[in-house]
Amino acid sequence: MSMIYSTMYENQQGWQFAVRPGYDAAAPWYKGFYRKPGESWHPITGLNWWSVREEAEKDLAQYARMNELKEM
Repeated sequence: MSMIYSTMYENQQGWQFAVRPGYDAAAPWYKGFYRKPGESWHPITGLNWWSVREEAEKDLAQYARMNELKEM
């Protein structure tokens, strides 16, 4: 499955952060996820699940500002 990311962020260690859909393709929910380069994605526990992708993007953008992530 091809993923299209609106905005991706990166921390100083090179970890990547992006909004991804949840695991139920029939009724997707969206949330910020993170991964080390070349590894699998994991949900960011401090962020909420959203039924609208744009809300999850806003949530991740705020998280990025608070954690000094840079936009890729």
